[in-house]
Amino acid sequence: MRNQWKKILIIVVSIFAIGLTLGCSVIRKEIVGMGQWDIKNAESSRQLAKDFLSTWPLNSGFIRASLGENIGKLPHQAVKAMDELDALAAKTEWNDFELGSSLGLRVRMLSSLVVSILQQYFPEILKDVPSLLMLLF
Repeated sequence: MRNQWKKILIIVVSIFAIGLTLGCSVIRKEIVGMGQWDIKNAESSRQLAKDFLSTWPLNSGFIRASLGENIGKLPHQAVKAMDELDALAAKTEWNDFELGSSLGLRVRMLSSLVVSILQQYFPEILKDVPSLLMLLF
């Protein structure tokens, strides 16, 4: 009887070890795949940031000239982000942090403008935002 339990224990431990080994192998492959995916995303983000920064002086000039003195009516966060983008775009080389910051500044500028426009022209939409988010998620 004792030998039978030993055999069962050896079989159970063997199955567990094989399962653990295979499981770790799959997890390891997934983690490596996620790392490769992140590297490709970083390469794309770097290029996108450089492209956006190369066109930013044109866009900034257009926005500022078309608004003139009305630029003060834009949200403070949007104007501050534009100023920071102007400074970054004046450089010719950027490190990864600066490239990432330029993308974040662009998002901050655009999101503050969208919220401001919604508050000014479509305030009823903002009342329904929590309900809309519940439907989406």
